[in-house]
Amino acid sequence: MQTYLPHQQRVFDERTELDAKAVALHNFAKTQTFAELHLDEQELLLRQLKVMRQYLHILCERIAGFDEPVVSDSEECGTGPCCLGGTSDSGEEPYDSQNDPLATDPA
Repeated sequence: MQTYLPHQQRVFDERTELDAKAVALHNFAKTQTFAELHLDEQELLLRQLKVMRQYLHILCERIAGFDEPVVSDSEECGTGPCCLGGTSDSGEEPYDSQNDPLATDPA
């Protein structure tokens, strides 16, 4: 089991929660229900997703900067699935704005 300082663990927890929410929004944006929303609402949701991804990236940068946390053998030190291209704790694929057609500005 991993051991981090309390404030570091909160960053990991926040990343996990945000990842799950952003994956859910990303998946919703690919549905027929999303396509049936008013265009203004679609734009707001896509803007929200973009900001969530930026926030997630910042959390991953913070995690990468932690000083020598104690980790289990199953996870590399100071890295998160959102930065490595692995899977999130929710089992969904994490964000990859480089290959995501929904990552473009809706403007």
